[in-house]
Amino acid sequence: KQAPEAYHLGFVRGPRVNAGGRVGEAGLGARLLVTEDLAEARRIAERLDQLNRERQEIERQVLEAAIAQVDAAGDPGPVVHAHAEGWHPGVIGIVASRLKDRYGRPALVTAVGADGIGKGSGRSVSGVDMGTAVIAARQSGLLVNGGGHAMAAGWTVARDALERFTAFMAERLGGPDGAAPRATVEIDGALTPGGATAMLAAALGKLEPYGAGNARPVFAMPDL
Repeated sequence: KQAPEAYHLGFVRGPRVNAGGRVGEAGLGARLLVTEDLAEARRIAERLDQLNRERQEIERQVLEAAIAQVDAAGDPGPVVHAHAEGWHPGVIGIVASRLKDRYGRPALVTAVGADGIGKGSGRSVSGVDMGTAVIAARQSGLLVNGGGHAMAAGWTVARDALERFTAFMAERLGGPDGAAPRATVEIDGALTPGGATAMLAAALGKLEPYGAGNARPVFAMPDL
C-alpha cells in the first residue's frame, strides 16, 4: 500500500469520478463526493469503476482507429486531425492528447454524429496557441462553435467543413515554411547521478500538488 498523493487524485480517483460524465451518468461523481452513506458510496464507486473500464476500452478502440487513419494518410503536416462517424465524443479529448504525444505536434480529433455534426477536441504542444486558432476558425465561419486556450480547445463543426477546418488549422499552427511545430522539453536543472537522492525526492514531494501553474520539475543528467 502507498499513502495517497496528488497523483492518485489526478490519475487514479479522478478518472473514475469523471467516468460517469464521459460514458455513463454524469451525476454519479457528484453523488459520490457528497454522500455520507457508506453503503451508497460503495455502490456508486463500484459503478464508476465499471464505467471507467468501459471508458478505457472505448478510448482504446478510438485511439487505434485514429492512429491507423493518421498513419495511412502519410505525413500529417503541421497538425494531426483524425475524424470519423461513430466515435464516442466522451473520449476524444483523451485520444487527442495521446496523438499529440505520439506524433509530437498539435492533434485534433472530431467525432461526427449521425446528424452530420462533429464534436471535436484538440491538444497542442508548448509554444503553439491552439485556442486562438480555433476561435479564428469560428470567426471565419468554418465552425458552428469553438473556443479554448493555448494548450487545448473544443469545437462543433459540420461534416462538409472538416477538410477546410483541417487546412485552416494547419496554416495557423504551422511554422513559417509550413513545417510542423517542434515539440520541446524544458528542464529545470542539471543533475548528477549522485545528486538523485531520496532526500531530494522527499524535498520535491513537499512542493506538491503539481499541475497547471506548478509543473513537476524536470531534470536532465548530462553526459550519460
